[in-house]
Amino acid sequence: MFKMPFFLTIFLFFSVINLSADGSPVKEKTAKISSFEAFTGRITRDKVRIRLHPTLEAQVIREVNRGGLLVVVGEEDDFYAIQPFSDLKAYVYRTYVLDGVVEGNKVNVRLEPTLDSPVIGQLNSGDIVEGKISETGSKWLEIDPPVTTRFFISADYIEKVGNANFLAEYESRLKEVSNLINRTYMLSQAEMQKNFTDIDSETISENYQKVIDEYADFPEKVRQSKEFLAKFQDEYLHKKVDYLEAKSNRAPVDQKPLNLGNSFANRQERVMNFENDYKQAKSNDSYNNSYEQWLSEHFSTELSAKKAVWVPSELKFYERWSKKNENLSIQDFYQQQQNDALTLKGILEQYDRPVKNKPGDFILVNRINRLPIAYIYSTIVDLNELVGQEVSLKAALRPNNNFAYPAYFILTVE
Repeated sequence: MFKMPFFLTIFLFFSVINLSADGSPVKEKTAKISSFEAFTGRITRDKVRIRLHPTLEAQVIREVNRGGLLVVVGEEDDFYAIQPFSDLKAYVYRTYVLDGVVEGNKVNVRLEPTLDSPVIGQLNSGDIVEGKISETGSKWLEIDPPVTTRFFISADYIEKVGNANFLAEYESRLKEVSNLINRTYMLSQAEMQKNFTDIDSETISENYQKVIDEYADFPEKVRQSKEFLAKFQDEYLHKKVDYLEAKSNRAPVDQKPLNLGNSFANRQERVMNFENDYKQAKSNDSYNNSYEQWLSEHFSTELSAKKAVWVPSELKFYERWSKKNENLSIQDFYQQQQNDALTLKGILEQYDRPVKNKPGDFILVNRINRLPIAYIYSTIVDLNELVGQEVSLKAALRPNNNFAYPAYFILTVE
């Protein structure tokens, strides 16, 4: 029988074991060549596992939830190969990097700064890397994963939403809308420090409305903008009330409201301010005939002092809506509010605490545990008649002025 020479046996043994620069064996894998067209995919369920290799036994890198986006660059069996996430970092042993240049071939890049961590790629002599010293291990350099790094996800949980560039464009728009919201919020804070007559409310409202109108693909940002806009308009309204009250206090004595107690007098002043605003609006032709008619029908005969406090707020909501809806009437405004209304159920109680910026004159509490559900108010429904009763209400969301519970405008009683 033919016997292989000893030195040839040793040569063959080392030819099948490939060692990395740090001494650990590397499993060679032949890349599949295919005409696969990369695309951006959306995850279709929660807690989907991203794995190191395309097998169910492979190590889990992380779990992702429904709605997340990723770039799919290949497929293998029942798995898609994906690019690393933009927030993922990798680690290379600092010994093999000198002045940002790799010194050594097949230098392992690992998922964590330890020799026990899985290898997710390799670098070769002359490769350029940028990074910083790891905060958890000074012997390691934290870098972006190599461009050849791939992870794997079950193809069953991915749907195509666009080409390979879609994710980059999406992230660019996300950064853009986030910057717009942040800039506008900072501007609003600065403007509210000014005198009422100097506040540029139009720019702030337009910026927030731009997010609402043009970035519908970012529902969380739209929701945030709506909240910030409502809060700003509410603060602006309170500042306007203070301004009008200050002007009222400089009027002749016989024009001032009677001193019938701070709470009631304050409401009377606000009613006076509302009437002044309304007269001014009429003179400027800023309200159409249908709005005038609705105002006359609902406020002139039914407006109580408690309701009147909230009229300026509601007029602001309508004005803002009308500008974006071809100057439709206030009937149309409240019809849309009714269509989008939520149903609230509980026991109605008075909320007469003398606190500033309170988000309602009434509070709805849970029938069983008597805990608060929401602050509520209305210029349409007489809630006084319902105090102490268990009610079911149709309600539209309003700013809660950072109080503990949400606030709603009551449209109807069921």
